[in-house]
Amino acid sequence: MLKNIKGVFFSDHPVETELIRAWAEAIEVSTNGQLTVTSYPDEILLKSEEIYDGVVINIAELGISCFA
Repeated sequence: MLKNIKGVFFSDHPVETELIRAWAEAIEVSTNGQLTVTSYPDEILLKSEEIYDGVVINIAELGISCFA
């Protein structure tokens, strides 16, 4: 099973490099590879304003956004 996570952070942003990647790896390890998380930083999959609707209509299975 593959889970897609969409984020608005740049690929070198600490949220992506230190939080999301580590979390994705921990998920894969704890499920013995039965669940993998693929991150799409830099608005590759969806633009920031599209994340909520993209999750609702199943373009992405998870979404992270941070609006200041």
